[in-house]
Amino acid sequence: MLHCPACDYELGTLPGVPPDAGAAFAEDVRCPECGHGMPRGTRLLHGTQWVAALQPATPWARLSAMLAPVGFAIYIGLKNGIEGVVGLLGVVKSRGLWIDLLLALMLPVMAYVAWRSIRLWRSGSEAGGEARRQLAGREITWQVTPGSFEIFRRASHDGTPATELHQAADLRRVTVHPAPSVRIRKGAVPRNVVLVEAFFWTRGTDGRRSDLRSVSMYADAGGELAGARTGHRAAAIAAGQRLAEGIEATLRGAESDEQRESARRRLEEVATALGDACQNLGVLCLTLEGDPRAAKEWLLRSLETGVDPREEVRGKGGFLERCQAAIDSGIDPRLRPEQRWAAPAALRATAKQQS
Repeated sequence: MLHCPACDYELGTLPGVPPDAGAAFAEDVRCPECGHGMPRGTRLLHGTQWVAALQPATPWARLSAMLAPVGFAIYIGLKNGIEGVVGLLGVVKSRGLWIDLLLALMLPVMAYVAWRSIRLWRSGSEAGGEARRQLAGREITWQVTPGSFEIFRRASHDGTPATELHQAADLRRVTVHPAPSVRIRKGAVPRNVVLVEAFFWTRGTDGRRSDLRSVSMYADAGGELAGARTGHRAAAIAAGQRLAEGIEATLRGAESDEQRESARRRLEEVATALGDACQNLGVLCLTLEGDPRAAKEWLLRSLETGVDPREEVRGKGGFLERCQAAIDSGIDPRLRPEQRWAAPAALRATAKQQS
């Protein structure tokens, strides 16, 4: 079920809203709760930083994964903190004022670690019930519209989400990976959860591209797996790839006819330049290195690249015919010294007299 990225209102009953995450909106939709607009073609993808929030996981499965590192941190903090406090109070011999003070400060640090761990555990498990788990599973929403990509990050159900906007022109690529497996409830079926990652160029104050940045989240790609492990990787990649292709298709769909024509012309220019390079290498192999077979390969490749017909290559008496003639007869196709460009006049005259 899709929710408004701005206010978390349930959008499933509105016309034009697709039933599945990552699918395109059939028409323009405006949230009746907050007025947030989602134009036709928009794709919403809900996700989270915690993979357990998207699977039917038990609270104890998540707690067992956190218990060892968090318990060790609490033990170290509690032990050193108490030693620092008794040292400051003079109950035992002091190690020095600053050392005892630093050790005592580990008590509030330990308390913060414990509080933060409990909060993370609750946000990614079912300790607060199914509703809490579902809310944790959509703490991040990607709103992909033709031409732009906006990220909504929600810290709480009632809080205003933080937003981050990217332009389609800055998108480099979208990748998907299978999410790590987690322990689930007995008898439950695992979901198709994938790690979706988008790479964007950031721009400096001068408007030029500077660094490549990535944003990622765990998302439910739709559907259930047949087993906890069987086919997990292949099924997750296939489902996630459909999401990635849909995101890229929507972002690229905003290009105008002029932009597409400009891109086509740039592609033709690059292809023609590449074809020229292949032709030049073929001529070099034929006339300077005397290798007609290698020259033929390069010349054929030049005909397949770009839109230039290259009559000097394929035409009568062209380079391809010269290559084939040299291959059939075994003659040396290299240019003689007097045939080279800017050859000395005396050398040309001698060659003309001999002929």
